[in-house]
Amino acid sequence: MKLTNNEIITLIDYYENLVSQLESRMNDLEKINPILFDYDLYETQRTRYKHDIDGGKARIKELHNELNNL
Repeated sequence: MKLTNNEIITLIDYYENLVSQLESRMNDLEKINPILFDYDLYETQRTRYKHDIDGGKARIKELHNELNNL
């Protein structure tokens, strides 16, 4: 299914907001002293946020490429 220009722009905005929220959560997580809570949980959450941020950025790049091809 081919997306319209407006749909792509809306999706880019959505993913940019999502990445921004995830980066904010990751910054908040890194401010917490890992000694105060389970280090394995800390690393798991940190890895999960990093993976989700990278996935969101990749999707934004794909959408920009699709937008350029219209």
